Amino acid sequence: MGRYSPVAGYHPVVDNGHLCVAALQLLDRHPDAAKWVQGVIDRFRGPIVPHGCGKDGEPIDGPTFWDPESGSMLHHAVG
Repeated sequence: MGRYSPVAGYHPVVDNGHLCVAALQLLDRHPDAAKWVQGVIDRFRGPIVPHGCGKDGEPIDGPTFWDPESGSMLHHAVG
C-alpha cells in the first residue's frame, strides 16, 4: 500500500505504526528515515484517521480491534 492508498483499518494501522517506530529509531542513522517517518504521517493523516472508524466511531474491523487500532491512530496522528 502506498502513502496515499485509501485503505484504512486495523492492518494499515499496525503495519504503518511499526514502520514509524523503526524509522524513528533510525532518524540519525539512515539517510531515508525522515522520508519514512513523513510517509507514515501522511498515511495516518490521509486515509487512516478519517476513514479508520465507522460512522459511530467504532473500528471498522470489529470491537476487538478498538484498543490497538484507535490507540495507534491517536499516537501517530498527534505525533
